[in-house]
Amino acid sequence: MGYSIPGAVIAVGILIFFLKIDQMIQWFSGNEGILIVSTGIYMLIAAYIIRFLAIGYNSIDAGFSKIGKQFLEASRILGKGGKRDVH
Repeated sequence: MGYSIPGAVIAVGILIFFLKIDQMIQWFSGNEGILIVSTGIYMLIAAYIIRFLAIGYNSIDAGFSKIGKQFLEASRILGKGGKRDVH
């Protein structure tokens, strides 16, 4: 989805989201006109995560699909299942 949505659309969506968060912070604290999170690096980091998360996720998913279920089956044979008993 990161490459199918244009960067300008992601930027506008991120801007609207962070401005709404700032409005809620202003409403709770009573400080009017102070932008806290919408002017920081948080917006840039969130936009990059949304933009490039698909690339990382798809490569990791392809790697796990190559491994298959043989490691899970081997762990069951050795006595370790998918869930651990925590005591």
